[in-house]
Amino acid sequence: MTSTKIEDTTDVINISDAQLTNDQLNVLAKGLKFIITPKALNIVDIITNIEHALHSVTPIIKQAAIAEINTFVKQWKKTNKINLNYNENKAKKQLKNMKNIIIVSADKGGKIIVMNKADYISKIEEKLDEKDIYEQVNDPTNLIKKKLTTLTNRLFKANRITKNFKNELTSNDDIPRIRGQPKVHEENCPMRLITSTKNTILSPVSKYVFSYIKQLRETIENTTCNTSKFINEIFKVKIEY
Repeated sequence: MTSTKIEDTTDVINISDAQLTNDQLNVLAKGLKFIITPKALNIVDIITNIEHALHSVTPIIKQAAIAEINTFVKQWKKTNKINLNYNENKAKKQLKNMKNIIIVSADKGGKIIVMNKADYISKIEEKLDEKDIYEQVNDPTNLIKKKLTTLTNRLFKANRITKNFKNELTSNDDIPRIRGQPKVHEENCPMRLITSTKNTILSPVSKYVFSYIKQLRETIENTTCNTSKFINEIFKVKIEY
């Protein structure tokens, strides 16, 4: 693993071997959530996001929301105010073409970290090799798909869900992904691992279950303090469907 001097600006810490220009640092300092002024609306993305966001609402609310968004799309005009100047836009493209680095958020403080991609992967693998914390398992995707298909077929035959909704619940085969956030305040910048389950195989089911659970908030008198306790409490509960 390479060892380089940390280049620390107000918002960006460069621990990679890359020598970054002031324009590149300025672009990075805007943050990973910075949105560049769009040249045009991506209608496909808008429709897809609307479908995901409104899948569980009533038809009346869905129609009203679609009407509002449709009006916005028709009235949208390309702005003349661009939030990146020529040099910053050029720097953005240069950063995108640097395949040997990776740009992530720090574990604390909200700073932007620039790392060698090889170091990033190595530190994640080093963390995963901690056998007292992580255990290597076989890919459970096929087993989950099989159980999910059995469950949704049973719900469909019992007229509890529609065919379209059954297909929606089984429409995603993606597995969770892991990413790392470097702890730059600690020696050697160890990684904090984060598992992202967004838009993965059980995401549609999670949204479906949550739509019912959230209705119980006002009727539940006690609370569960953490995930482990919640799992222990519901593990032996038999769900009727």
